[in-house]
Amino acid sequence: MDIGTAFISSVEKMEKNKALLEESRFQKGLKGFEHGAKRFVTFLFSHVGLTCLVVAYTILGGFIFMALESPYEIYQRELTVTNQKVFLDQILNMVDNTTMIDLQYNKQAWTVEVDHLLRRFQKEVYKFTNERNWDGRTGEEELQWSFAGALLYSVTVITTIGKCWSSQVHVTTSRCADYSAIKVIVVLIVDI
Repeated sequence: MDIGTAFISSVEKMEKNKALLEESRFQKGLKGFEHGAKRFVTFLFSHVGLTCLVVAYTILGGFIFMALESPYEIYQRELTVTNQKVFLDQILNMVDNTTMIDLQYNKQAWTVEVDHLLRRFQKEVYKFTNERNWDGRTGEEELQWSFAGALLYSVTVITTIGKCWSSQVHVTTSRCADYSAIKVIVVLIVDI
């Protein structure tokens, strides 16, 4: 074997060794990743990991419910205030347009008209409280769907089985059903 062939042969061996070394490093990195992934999954499915998963899921649910439901609550409050102003303006217009002479001659008609207007207002308030779950608050008062309220609701949904509906709050059924479906999966994982 001459020197040139020996040199080329040793260079080829070095390149093969280098390729094997790089492949070995890649395999070590891959094995390290696999080991890390296995440790993460083991932790995730341990009781501590599952507890952390449930807590994170609950907090995420709180943020989701707050983001989805607080705009509806704000809208309901604004609608209620607008409705109250309309009825108040109607009553004030009646009072402003009525003179003492009109009141003396048509007291009963005026009383019936005001009574009719107040009953309509009463029906509107009833509709807002029973059908739209208005809590009687207006303006900038604390929302029911603050983060604390939404987190409490999220915990309630996780810890109970049944309907996602409270008589004091409005939650879209499909939103709650989606959240509950994921809840069932998380709870099944925790129980395993």
